Amino acid sequence: MSDMKSTLASLKSQGYWVFHFKPTRSFSLEDKNYEALQQIVHENAVQLRGWDVPHVPTSSAEHQDLYNIDEGIEAWCDFGMQKEVWRLFFDGEFVSYVALDEDWFGNDDWLKNQQPYVSVKPGTILNPIGSVIFELTEIMEFVKRLVVADFIKGDVKVHIELRNVQGRRLDLLDPGRVPFHTVYSARQNEITVFDEVISSKDLRQQSTKLATKAALKVLNMFQWNSISPEQIADEQEKLFKRQF
Repeated sequence: MSDMKSTLASLKSQGYWVFHFKPTRSFSLEDKNYEALQQIVHENAVQLRGWDVPHVPTSSAEHQDLYNIDEGIEAWCDFGMQKEVWRLFFDGEFVSYVALDEDWFGNDDWLKNQQPYVSVKPGTILNPIGSVIFELTEIMEFVKRLVVADFIKGDVKVHIELRNVQGRRLDLLDPGRVPFHTVYSARQNEITVFDEVISSKDLRQQSTKLATKAALKVLNMFQWNSISPEQIADEQEKLFKRQF
């Protein structure tokens, strides 16, 4: 049986994302209503590919939970290839650790016996579409929704990292796409994708472009220099139209 600590330790043993959004203006929900805080996440989670971002457990189970902590709420999930731990605080701060799906295909009952997933070894690849472009677009859309809902106010310190990726190569994992003829791989083990203060206005109006910028940084660090912002934007459009 999993819990938050074992899930966090497990996902940190392989590749994972760190998302940290912290408002620079101090505020807090006056009544510190835990039910209202959970409702905020339920109402603003992004569900474009079937799985919600962040994943919001609707019940306590052996593979997931959502509960109150001091000054906020915490959730975790360890289900198939999905491993995630996150916290949302009354002051608007959000912290999330999300595993790379590619490292856990063997845990997924539906994928582990299918090609091309069955042949993927943990720690070897990164899908530039699903695990980079889509992942970043979804998390930025989530933060945008928190701003639109007036939960996050003022400027926001955005810190995003991709960890445990040295030596990985990009792989589209899609027989319907033309495969790479060049090996694009990471030289660094940790990539700082974002570390800057962004205004609420930009988060509200430019969240998709901010995700484009972040995805471009990651793919460039994998030595894919020919990828353009326009190509990334095309993939983002497919995501929002659910045409992936």
